[in-house]
Amino acid sequence: MSLLVVNSRAPGFDSPSVAEFALNISSLIQRARIGEIPIAHVHQGASRAPLALRLPIGRFDPIFATRDLICEFPSALIEFLVHSPSKTIHLAGFIRRDQLISLSSILQKAGYEPSSRASVLMVFDREPVD
Repeated sequence: MSLLVVNSRAPGFDSPSVAEFALNISSLIQRARIGEIPIAHVHQGASRAPLALRLPIGRFDPIFATRDLICEFPSALIEFLVHSPSKTIHLAGFIRRDQLISLSSILQKAGYEPSSRASVLMVFDREPVD
């Protein structure tokens, strides 16, 4: 299994529930590190907007940046997936519904099995406007 953490650059989502959600993901990241599970981060959205979640990023964790996961799938992310020790990719983070559908479809077409839990994957319909 590998862990793919999606973090949207979405201002305006600062709330206690989002902070608690970030703690759940931070705990998952920590457990993945202990279990030596490969972790990758995808930061998507406008480059100057703040990230929705404050999450720990390890020194050797790859970070892939894209404006939108639907239009610009990071090619280096494919290399990370190819070297994954398992066909199961655990998804976590903060992602738009249409992006989640697209990402899941891409992973399934490539022979991977996307997996997620509500406690570590927050899906929203659209980014707020500043």
